[in-house]
Amino acid sequence: MKQYQGAVFFVDMLGVGALTQNLIPLDEQDFNAWRMETSPLPSANLFCGRLLTEFRSCLAKVKGSHRQVKIAQLSDCAYMWSDNVLDVLEAARTFMWGSVSAGLLSRGGLSYGEIVEPDKINRAIGQFVLGGAVTRAVGLEKAGKGCRVFIDDGILEHLLNLPGSPFKNGAVKSLKNPLDGSVVKEFCWYATGGKTADWKVEQHEGAKQILRLVTLLQYSPRFFWNEANFHGRIQLACSIDSISEITSDFIGNANYIFKGDDYLSEIQSMTGKKNRSNDLCRKVIVERSKDIERFFLDGKQHFSMDLWLERRLSQLPATD
Repeated sequence: MKQYQGAVFFVDMLGVGALTQNLIPLDEQDFNAWRMETSPLPSANLFCGRLLTEFRSCLAKVKGSHRQVKIAQLSDCAYMWSDNVLDVLEAARTFMWGSVSAGLLSRGGLSYGEIVEPDKINRAIGQFVLGGAVTRAVGLEKAGKGCRVFIDDGILEHLLNLPGSPFKNGAVKSLKNPLDGSVVKEFCWYATGGKTADWKVEQHEGAKQILRLVTLLQYSPRFFWNEANFHGRIQLACSIDSISEITSDFIGNANYIFKGDDYLSEIQSMTGKKNRSNDLCRKVIVERSKDIERFFLDGKQHFSMDLWLERRLSQLPATD
């Protein structure tokens, strides 16, 4: 067996347990959003299989671009690990961007420490890994809500001290629970372009890409099923809240911060499903991108985002 120090990223796709237990009502809109045949209407397990196929596709893309990182999938969760901490951080960032962009809500934990794996393994039945870092990463994943990644102090130390790391500025924030004073550290994977872009220089591009993610969470029909029960709505609300909050670092104001409480209030006030469609999602992304372009061109925001969104949604029809 091999024993060494390294980083482990554990990631879990949110909502699968509720799906397989038939706790989430699915209808034709959900299957259409994932381009599944609806006659006859598939089962929840077939729908879940479609999601897991997409989840695996996201993992395969990470493996193709991060060959030094080992990856093992176990149903709706996966492990990524390496003795190179920066490689695992970059793989985690890449996966999270890819999964949300694909229409999946995933949450993860990142830990540094002991990793144990066999010297030789029958890859035909997959890889396996264990150790203290693995156990802590699994525990960290449950530290909060939303498509977030929570880290331990070992990872934080590497984030701050690794030479040439693209994850130093704004990559970690501490979340304090006011009820008991406990602190959880979050790896803000959405706050950086990683190796491919320095968003502290290219703020224009960073703002546009982050708002694209937020818009998908708000309007993509692929998140219909997440929105169908209370727990899924909480996960979406926390995702929208945390990701949109970082926009103020790029544009210097709060016009694009969308509070999770506002999202939940909006859902509660509706009798049917929220207006979600690919057409609407594309239009909002285009309009927000144009507004970002104007902002960086003129050096100021032209109008309140809330007023703009209210006006736009009143003009756009509900389409599939």
